[in-house]
This record gives sequence, structure tokens and C-alpha cells, in this order.
Amino acid sequence: MPTKDNAEPLPHDAWVASFGPFRLSATARLLEKDGVPVHLGGRALSLLIALVGSAGEVVSKKELVARAWPDVVVDEGSLRVHMVAIRRALGDGQSGARYVTNVTSQGYCFVAPVKRLQPPAIPGDTPARSDVPSGLPPPSMRMVGRDATVQVIQADLLQKRFMTIVGPGGIGKTTVAVSVAHGLLPAFEDAVRFIDFAPVNEDAYVSSTLAAALGLLAHSRDAAGEIVNFLRDKRMLLVLDSCEHVVSAVAGLVERIFKEAPGAHILVTSREGLRVEGEQVHRLRPLACPPASDGLKAEEALAYAAVQLFVDRAALGATRFELSDADAPIVARICRELDGIALAIELAAGRLDAYGVRGIEALLNKSITVLWHGRRTAVPRHQTMSAALEWSYNLLTELERAVLRRLSVFVGVFSLEAARFVAGEDDADDAVVEAVANLVAKSLLAGEVGDKDMRYRLLDSTRVYALKKLIECGESFPVASRHATHYRALLERAALSASGAEMDGTPVRNAEILGNVRAALDWSLSDGGDVEIGTSLAAAAAPLLLEAAPLNECHAWMEKAIASLGEAMRGTRREMELQASLGQSLMFTSGNIEEARRAFSRGLEVAEALEDLPYQLRLLGGLGTFRLRTGDFRGALEMARLADSVAKRMKDPVADGTADSVLGVALDLTGDIAAAERRWEAALKGAARAQRVRTMRLGFNRRIHALSGQARCYWLRGECDHAAAMAQYAIEQAELLDHPVTLSIALIWAGSVFLWRGDWSREEEIIERLRSLATKHSLSPYVAVAMGLRAEVQIKRGRPDLGVDLLRDSLQAVRANRYEMRTAVFITALAEGLNNLQQHAQALGTIEEAIALIERQGGYLQMSETLRVKGEILASTPGADPHLAQQCFLDAIQRSQCQSALSWELRAANSLARLWLKEGRIDSARRLLAPIYGRFTEGHDTVDLVTARELWGGVDPPSGFARRASRRSL
Repeated sequence: MPTKDNAEPLPHDAWVASFGPFRLSATARLLEKDGVPVHLGGRALSLLIALVGSAGEVVSKKELVARAWPDVVVDEGSLRVHMVAIRRALGDGQSGARYVTNVTSQGYCFVAPVKRLQPPAIPGDTPARSDVPSGLPPPSMRMVGRDATVQVIQADLLQKRFMTIVGPGGIGKTTVAVSVAHGLLPAFEDAVRFIDFAPVNEDAYVSSTLAAALGLLAHSRDAAGEIVNFLRDKRMLLVLDSCEHVVSAVAGLVERIFKEAPGAHILVTSREGLRVEGEQVHRLRPLACPPASDGLKAEEALAYAAVQLFVDRAALGATRFELSDADAPIVARICRELDGIALAIELAAGRLDAYGVRGIEALLNKSITVLWHGRRTAVPRHQTMSAALEWSYNLLTELERAVLRRLSVFVGVFSLEAARFVAGEDDADDAVVEAVANLVAKSLLAGEVGDKDMRYRLLDSTRVYALKKLIECGESFPVASRHATHYRALLERAALSASGAEMDGTPVRNAEILGNVRAALDWSLSDGGDVEIGTSLAAAAAPLLLEAAPLNECHAWMEKAIASLGEAMRGTRREMELQASLGQSLMFTSGNIEEARRAFSRGLEVAEALEDLPYQLRLLGGLGTFRLRTGDFRGALEMARLADSVAKRMKDPVADGTADSVLGVALDLTGDIAAAERRWEAALKGAARAQRVRTMRLGFNRRIHALSGQARCYWLRGECDHAAAMAQYAIEQAELLDHPVTLSIALIWAGSVFLWRGDWSREEEIIERLRSLATKHSLSPYVAVAMGLRAEVQIKRGRPDLGVDLLRDSLQAVRANRYEMRTAVFITALAEGLNNLQQHAQALGTIEEAIALIERQGGYLQMSETLRVKGEILASTPGADPHLAQQCFLDAIQRSQCQSALSWELRAANSLARLWLKEGRIDSARRLLAPIYGRFTEGHDTVDLVTARELWGGVDPPSGFARRASRRSL
């Protein structure tokens, strides 16, 4: 047979082949038997692909090793182990079937007939599985002995929806779960999410951690409700890993998902079952070990998964280990003594270079004899793991032991830089780096390639063991102090590098840092911690907590840090930073309560005393937002003007843009349209020069708000078509940001243009998008606003009975949320609906309430429309004086003229013209409408201009008036 030795593999295999009952896709790296996935470890699958790709040819052992272990030196023993796995998976030799043969001294050959098939097209020539979805780790390259288990769990999970893999630490629960998930990717069309709960140290963070993994921003305390709302209509597989330390919280959350989200499938790994409705428990057994036999041969031993794992791991060492007949009984005894626990076997095999097989047996037996003597069968299996860890720990050098102990303070993954700082002493950095490498080699520390560099993590059982050793050695305080100090410095550097605008806050990096920051805060702000470090860490961590954690968590940490401040720290920059973040988080979690205002005010007081202009700007913006949300538009305008004066002193375009955006909102709502438009334009120029603003600090993206504000200004000034185009553009740009609050603001603010134009169908689409978005992310004020907008459309469409009921519910909801920005608008719409239902007296009382509220709040943008609606109510009320209605319409026209709001002016003029036409004053009505209508250069198909033509008599009024052409562009 020809031998294939040095052939260069293609950049990626792109073929599908069938042989016997099997179908192998090299493209998707998937082996199927009669359409059912057959699990093979990553390296075994690579070997099979190489053999089938060269069917009929001998592929040399060197070539096969290079394909399966491209960056590792291994011997033929590892290759033989995986060939045994391939033959077992294919049923080689059963019923006369032959697939793989060993050609002595040459290599292996795939001898079964192979038929090449056309591979499925992959859009964009992208490998089907080049991107691992949503946190799912790659499948283990060394999983052995779990193929049948994986297939059973896959089948049960598809049928029963909810499985928990239960077993002791180190037995391989996560490895199996990851393999199950990869096998089910096609069944769920890649809708698989893997969530590691190991870094989550409190039940309170379980729901928010899952919400974050699903891309949900927690804006309420009911993160579980957000999750269920998101999953309710989706088919998705959730893999919840390492749940034993938060089992109660996970149990409650998973039970709710199982009951309320019928398309969700859940796979849990834990050392104990959740014991909730719907759960199917699969207890993961130890790897199979050979029975005791002095005459055991190597080939017989390799039929057992525990031995396969030992040989596979040992082959990664420098001694090029190959299992011999003489060593087979010894290796079998080692595997039995370790109870077939995968991690314990890997730890033992990792020391082969230092002690050899017989040395490992002697040391292991000595250790286990001390720990398990007389009660081995009665001891829980985690004691087996503890014994293995104790033994492995005793084999380390003093430096390696110290480094392992100190690394136990980390939660989840950490960088080499972090390890050097926390585990090092004096000038021992280089020694720490070497010790980290050794710990990885000895399987006590896991290393994985991150986006830019390596990341490390301790397995949970190893961390618990090492942390106990840290405490016993009396090192916990200095190590925890260095850990907290490191993350404080990291956060402070990030803030400085971004000049206060934005730290490097990608979701992956935030998730990596967050667990360690939480742990550092928990220690430093505890009774046995270091308050000085804790309060400074809380101040530095505030931007991260506002960005990546539930806001109620940020609130809790800021409150605790402020309470821990000593008298000497009052009035310092640290207190200022903490108060600013406390106010921000309180405002969004607890509503617009007095405590939030006090936090902003106290922070501003300190900022002014310290002459810290950036924080004065931020805190004035926070106070302005607070007052807008509570309906205090005059107060908001005052805060915005103060913010503008601070920004001018800073001489910074980013600061100017922030102030312009804040001022634009306040001017818009108080009715100064021309000034608002100038500020919107200036804010857009500033946004073009600035970095992307941290949206969670401001609560929204100012560029989108400015675009939405400009769209409103265009409509008010009579540029109706241009307004619609700008509004659509603002919404599209907001969609691209993937920020729910910003998009909600765009849908409300820019969407109002379509409501004003009378484009009911488009507005209903926008309202439904808002409702869905706000419901998904639990943005309760915006859910209430969506309800109110829907009610307005119902009233405009001639269904006031539906609209009135919805408006009452909406008003109750916005008031419950202390969100008063649109209350006057909704009360005005309610009065209009009541009037349409002929409930004139109630309508008149309601519109008077709206007028009084506008006067109290200072929201004069709405006054013209509210006066117009009052006039309509008076005009339709039997026995009412028509002159009172006329005066309301005239007042509305005058106000709109003062605001340069041409569209409000036309709407009020239409109402007055309708009244005059009823009185027979046709010429007066036409003289009123003609000059106003003639100033419009576009939007002639909008509802108000169509109404004006109908009132005129169905004929366009004579123009004869200067018409302004709109030359603005997006």
C-alpha cells in the first residue's frame, strides 16, 4: 500500500463521506451512525478524519500524531489508545465489519469502501463550527470512557428537557456536559448557552449571572422574571455548570424556567440533585477500572477508560510513556486506588516524569492508606478527591505550594499579571511565572487561551483545598489584601486610560473581572478586611458595577462603602465617587426616591468643594435626569444650565456634548424648541468627536437622544417628511447599539413623530417593539409608556373606549414608577378620549388637571396641545359658551407661534376653523388656514394637512406665501 507521510493537510477539511452505516462530516467534525451522532473525543475524531480522507492509503504514525497532537510531543502509546477508541466506536470486527487496520512498522489504513458526498453549503465560506456559541467551551480533546453516557444524556435531554449530572468533584461532570452540548448544537440550531456558576459566591447573584449570559440587562430586582420572559417563546439549551454551592437558588430558578418556558432545555452539573419538579438525575459513575489481576496485559488494560485516561495524560510528559505488559497491573492498581476519578487519575499521571509508575504507586498508596485506612467505602467521594489533592500538594516544591495557596483567592479566571502580583513576594515575579507553568503542567491549574493572552483558573475542588491551606498557613490577610489591591489598581488604570470616558469594558473582560472584584469587596468591607482598600476599591469598581452588574448590586456595594468611610474620608474624592454611583444606581433600582436625590446632592457638594469639574458635570447631569424623571422640568432646566456652565469651564468637546444633550432635553420639554434644536445639533457635533460614552453611566446614548430630539424639532417646525426620515434614522441607529434603554428612548422620542403625523400603522409597530423590548428587559416605566402610547393611537383611530381604559392603567403604572415625564401628555389624551365618549364633565375636569400639572412642572411644550383639547371639549359640550372654546384655540395658536411650532399652530387652527365653520364663518376660517397651510413645503399627506384641506373644501388653499425649502440632510 502507498504510504502517506509528509503530505500537507488542507487549511480545513471540507468533505462529507459515508461508509457502512456511518456518515462522517469533516466540515462539521461530526460522525453519525444511521443519523444519530456518535461521540468521539477531539483527537480520535481528528485521527478518523485523517484516515477516511486518505482511505485505501497507509497513513504513517508520524502523520497521524501530527494531525491529532500538532503542538505536543507524544509517543505511539497515545496513538494506540485512540485507535482502540475509534475501532470501538465503529464496531470494528463485529459481524465481520472491518474499518481500520494496522500496517506493521508503517501506520494505519482505512480499508472500508468510502463514498464521498457533496458537503452542505456554508454561508460566506465560514466553517460551520468555527465560533463556539455563547460561552460554550471547546470539547475536551481527552475525554475517554464517556461516549455511551453522552449519547444517553443527549437522548434523555431532548425527550425530558431537564437533566442534572450528579457526581463527586473531579469525576468529569463539566467535560460530559460540554460534550453533550456540542453534540446537540445542530438540534438547537446553535442556540446553546453555557454558564459557569463557579465564580458566583452568593445565591443572590444566580439569576443576574444567567440573565447576563443571555444578554439581558438587569433593570429590576426580578431577574428571574426577565429570564422567563426572554425564554418563554424560544427553543434553547441552557448548560448550568458547577451549581452545588448555590444549589437552592439554582433549583428555584430552574424549576420556574422548566414550568414557564416550554422550549427551554436545561442541563445542570452539581454534586447533588436540585430536587425540584421535572428534574431527571443522571449520576455520573467513575471511569471503569480493570479488575485486580497480576497477569493483566497492556492491551487488556487499555480496554478500560481509566487506564486510557492515565496513558493519554502520561503521554503528554517528557518520558514518552508507553504502557507495557509489566506496567499494566500497576497502572490498573493506581486507577482503582483513585476510584476511577478522572481528575485524580490526571494528577497521578502528571507526576510520571518525576517518579515513574512504581514510584507513583508507592507514594499514592502511602498517602491514601493514611487518609482512608479502615473506612474507605464509607467516606464520601469528595474525600477521595481531597486525598488525591493532598498527595499532589505534598509533591510540590515549597514555592509551588505557596503559589497554589495564594492563587486560591481568585474567583474564576485570572491573568498571569494578576497571579504575579498576588502570589509574588518582593522580587519573586519570575519564580511565580515558572511556578504557574509548573502548576499547569501538573494539572493543578487550568490554562486557556483568551482573546489576547493566557487565562488561568483553579478547578473548584482544587481551589477549596488550596484556600484551606492558605488559612492554615496564616497567609489569608496579606494575600487577600494583595488581591484587592491588584483589582483596585487595574480598575483605576482602566479609568485613567480612557480619560474618564470609557474603560476597556468588553463583556468578556467585564465578566472575568467581576467575580474577583466582588470577592475583593466582600473581603475588604467585612469585619476582618481592610476598609481603606475596600472603600477605594468600591469607588474604582463603580463604573464596572454600573456597566456589568445588576444596578441593585452596585447600590448595595456603594451604600456599604459609604457607611464604612471614616470621618477622615468624608468630603474626599472617594466619597464623591461613591455618592455619584449610589445616586445613579438608586435612581434606576428604587425609583426616583429622596435617597437618590440626596446622594447626587451630597456628591455635588463634595465635587464643588474639591473643584472637580468632571464630577460636577456628571452629578449635575444625574440631578437633571432625576428631576426630569420626576416631572420637575424647571428644576431639570436649572441643573442643565449649571452643567453647561461647568462644561464651558472644562474646555473639553466631550464635556460640551454631554451638557448640550442634557440641556437639549430640558429645553425641549419646557417648550423652547429653537434653543433645543441648537443644543441637539451641538451635541451631535460633540458626539462625532468623542469616544462612545458609557451608556450605563448616563443612562442613554446622547447621540441617539439628539437625533430623536432633532426629529421632533423638525416636525414641530413643519418639516414633516424630514422629521419622519430623521426619526427612522434615529431608531435604526439605536438598534445597532444593542442597548435597551437607548433604544427605548429612541422609540418613544423619535416614535412620537409618527404619532403626530397620523401614521398609525408605523406607530403601532414602534409601540409593539417598545413593549416587547421593555418587557424583555424589565424596563417597567417604558412598559407603562408603551401602554399609554397604544391608548393614544386607539383614541385617534376612533376607539376611545379601549383607549380610556388603557390610559388609566398606564397612568397608574407610571405613577407607581415615579416616572412623571409623560404624565401630562397622557392626562391630555385621557381627557380627549373621555370627550369622545360624551363624558364631557369628566373630560373637562381631567383637562384642567393636565393644565395645572403643566404649570406645576413647567412642561410647556405640551401646553398648546392641551389648550387645544380643552377647546375641543368646550366646543362639544352641550350648553357651553363657544367663545370659551374659541379663546382656548386662540391661546393655543399664540403659544405655538411663540414656540415657532408650526405644526402645533396648524392643529390648533384646524380646531378653530372647524368651530367657525359650524358658526357659518367660512371666510374667517379660510383666512385663518391659508397662511398657515401655505408655510408648509412638505408633509401634505399627513393627517393635519389633510384635515386643513378638507376644512378648506377639498381644494388646496392658494399659496401666495413664501415657502421655505428644506435643505437639511441626515
